[in-house]
Amino acid sequence: MRDYDDYNREERSLCAHLFRLLHENLDLKEESPLGQFIKLIFDKGIIDESVSYEDLTFQNVRIYSELAIIRDIYYDLKSDKERLGNFMDELVEHVSEGVGKECRPYTELNAFLNDPAQTHPRQFKDRLKKKNYGLDKNEVCVYSRVGELFSAKPDLLITVDNLLLICEAKLTMGFDKTQYERAERIGAFVEKYRYKDLGFISKPHFSIFRIGASSGKSKDNISWEEISQIADRTYDAEDRTRICLNKGVKIAR
Repeated sequence: MRDYDDYNREERSLCAHLFRLLHENLDLKEESPLGQFIKLIFDKGIIDESVSYEDLTFQNVRIYSELAIIRDIYYDLKSDKERLGNFMDELVEHVSEGVGKECRPYTELNAFLNDPAQTHPRQFKDRLKKKNYGLDKNEVCVYSRVGELFSAKPDLLITVDNLLLICEAKLTMGFDKTQYERAERIGAFVEKYRYKDLGFISKPHFSIFRIGASSGKSKDNISWEEISQIADRTYDAEDRTRICLNKGVKIAR
């Protein structure tokens, strides 16, 4: 028999421990686990050079796991037709610009598609496979991509001062390009249209990065080993988060 910690290959388990770690001793600011983690991100060159780590005051600190903000905005606005329409028009425009295809607004769609009682956006792709409802190929492509954002859940979203950071994490599997692009699209949408929902007063600096097995694979990759080293400095040897992160490092190798 083997201890499950020795072969638990699920990165969401490690992300849960990272979530806990990043909330420890926040009053220590740059010396906190979050401060050390943010310093790693700066050292990797992930953050725009116009932002300095030394200037951070560690205000507006928020950490979200399994972010589903697109889904949740839709649900929050569902009972207000005008505000929901404005949100969906912005989202469609954002995706349309991202894929370089012109597309009519959500509020001009066939009533079957833009009525929340009949069609949820995550159903767009399947519905449009069966019938195009007057949309051309470019519009079908755009609305299919829009629908996919309602099921996408980036692993972590972190805000610090004027920084908006999104993280995608893997342990033993490689990174999925499409999944990463969805996470980046969600972050860019929040940066442009919904930043006030996350406590920002003005448009933040958005960056996306990866956590993976090895930080040497790409400049925007932080390794689980580097995170486990922060845990080693934070917890005693018997702490579950420290144990699991160290075990994860061995599995990742």
